[in-house]
Amino acid sequence: MNIPYCIPRVEPGHAHKEFVEKANPDMVMVNLITARRLVKREETAESFFPSTDVMVTSTIPDNKLELISWEKEKEIITSFNPSYHLPTDYPVYADQSEETRKENIEKCLNGSVWMKKKLSDTDITIIPLLKGIKPRERRVYYQVMKEIDQELVGYYAAQHFTNGGNNITAVEEQLESINTHSDLDILVIGLLSPNYLERLPDNVIAASGKYQWRSRITPTKETSLEVRETFNDLEQSVNQAIK
Repeated sequence: MNIPYCIPRVEPGHAHKEFVEKANPDMVMVNLITARRLVKREETAESFFPSTDVMVTSTIPDNKLELISWEKEKEIITSFNPSYHLPTDYPVYADQSEETRKENIEKCLNGSVWMKKKLSDTDITIIPLLKGIKPRERRVYYQVMKEIDQELVGYYAAQHFTNGGNNITAVEEQLESINTHSDLDILVIGLLSPNYLERLPDNVIAASGKYQWRSRITPTKETSLEVRETFNDLEQSVNQAIK
């Protein structure tokens, strides 16, 4: 699957759209809420981002996630028509009971398989979200991914950096375990720091995030050349860290 190493996460506001127009990244990532908002404005991925491929992720706040059924999610994605979609996220946290995690892992996995089947007659590529805190919780994914010939999955790292926390060690350990027990390639979501990406195993082939470009670039105050040069520097740093 041919996706770029560095995928900036963006929102539908003016500054973010100006960033995309000036930086001209190969691909951007938006979340499902953004996709729904744009669909309500009768926009598609192509109409809103005409020169950039678009990936949608269902990793959104839990209170919003639980209000969107698989069928509704499919309707949003079909209307928005991105190039890629990471579907049917469910919360899986260390402070949940193992039974709750097991149920949510199964729901996320089943949702991914369902979405892949339902969108099989479109040009939208499904990338399942790999869930599980403990190695044994992820085994079912390895089996099912083989059965459906899926080589790339998404891993949501942002939850390890919320509320001022920083648990890069947990990210490293989980990705090392995935690398040991499977041949899956990983797209890391919510982590675009070159310094941290250097610490991750070689199953990580791409990363997506917002903070790294937002902390470097002010699209509304910089020229297209300035934005493009700064983003190109970030891209090269991410590429070097992942290679």
